Amino acid sequence: MESFDRGLLRKKAADLMRYVLFQEITMNAKLMKFLRDEDGVTAIEYGLIAGLIAVAIIVAVTLVGTDLAALFNKIAGKLPTGT
Repeated sequence: MESFDRGLLRKKAADLMRYVLFQEITMNAKLMKFLRDEDGVTAIEYGLIAGLIAVAIIVAVTLVGTDLAALFNKIAGKLPTGT
């Protein structure tokens, strides 16, 4: 029958528990830092705003362009021909 040094086993178990606790605390700190970090959120918000502005510009240019073309055609129709 083998004999174990219970004191050594207890010390190793305590060391392992301290290591696991340290790793848990470190992981919790990293997780909280990640959750508090708003840099990515801000970038996404700016991207969404830029996208909405681009859509608004495209719609405005399309509507104004169509109306402007109709206005030019109306004016051209009223001008006398140059022949």
